[in-house]
Amino acid sequence: MWFSPEDRLPNKGTTSFVANEQLCFAWPMSSIPRPADAIYMTDRTDIPQSVPPFTSYVWWQFCNISPFDPSKLPGTLDPVAVASQIDPIRYVGNVGLYLFLDCHAKALPFDATWGDASHNLHLVTKQ
Repeated sequence: MWFSPEDRLPNKGTTSFVANEQLCFAWPMSSIPRPADAIYMTDRTDIPQSVPPFTSYVWWQFCNISPFDPSKLPGTLDPVAVASQIDPIRYVGNVGLYLFLDCHAKALPFDATWGDASHNLHLVTKQ
């Protein structure tokens, strides 16, 4: 499915969803310790038509830390950065849809996906 029925953008671009940019590189599945706890894809935000649709999101921009130092997670969350890439209030209940690497999907509020380096669902390499 490339488009969500809840995507209200007049120009939907190529898809209603964005991939976790950390997974844009070639990763052997054996290097991802917890695929059931690693977000692969989520809703694309309702960005203005003048902005090209995102194809991936950069979780480390949410907290202004380096992806190479996840020990500093959760960091100070930047709601503007989250809102510019993920729309956590597209569905009833203020949730977004998340597809995980093990292929299950779940509707969650953004806050349930965020946390320190061992609980952050956007960090695919967490132990």
